[in-house]
Amino acid sequence: SDSERYTDAILHAQAQNKTNPEGTIVADFVARDFPVPTQASNDSGLGARTDVLGEVKTLQPSKSSYDKGNCQTNRPVNLRATQAVRSYRRRAAGLDQKYAQEVVGDGTNGQVGPFETALGEFYTGNVLPVAVGAFSEVNEDASKLITRLARLTAKTDFGKSMSPLVSHSRKGGAFPIMQSQFRRALGCLIARGQAQHLLKRRHYARPTAREAYQTAEDNHSRHRNRPRASMSGYARWWQNFIPEGYGLYQQWRNGKNFGSL
Repeated sequence: SDSERYTDAILHAQAQNKTNPEGTIVADFVARDFPVPTQASNDSGLGARTDVLGEVKTLQPSKSSYDKGNCQTNRPVNLRATQAVRSYRRRAAGLDQKYAQEVVGDGTNGQVGPFETALGEFYTGNVLPVAVGAFSEVNEDASKLITRLARLTAKTDFGKSMSPLVSHSRKGGAFPIMQSQFRRALGCLIARGQAQHLLKRRHYARPTAREAYQTAEDNHSRHRNRPRASMSGYARWWQNFIPEGYGLYQQWRNGKNFGSL
């Protein structure tokens, strides 16, 4: 079967000291049991749940990424996110042609193979792209995800303790406060990360672009930095970015949205 052929390919690649066979799709993150809004959902947040397949992409302040600026209708982060979605669909179709050719043939018979079908079972029916721009902006899907997570957090006991208002969504309610904190925290993290990234690349500076590229290639690590498991327990990390003297009461009283992504 196609699953057995794919498993054999993985085992064969591992026997050759390769992490995965050519063409394998490896997502940046997978979130299990993510609650999704449905018509059956109520104010308690109960509803359907699914898994999220996520891909993180970053943009650098270059002419290739921001050729038309950042004020165009289809912003660079949205373009990058669209490219990621198309790439996953194309790669899933490629796996179908390689391991399930008896189903899809040469790809022109209109049949959907098992790999593309499996991809469609994730949240959004594909990968969820998180594209982060050079100026702390994110793509539309990522912005909606932030809003969704803020709304869910506002319905928890912790969220209810942030505001005396019964309605979470009203001005001064738990949801706008939480959304503001999330956006501020992520905006600060992105800006700081971008600055640190640029500072770490200072030693790659060379007289010409070709020399700089070659130096970076010679010293580039193939291993990404992964977060430590011990960091996963910090549920209120976003509160580290609240300005001094601006507590929860002031946020509830003002009910303003400070900054946005």
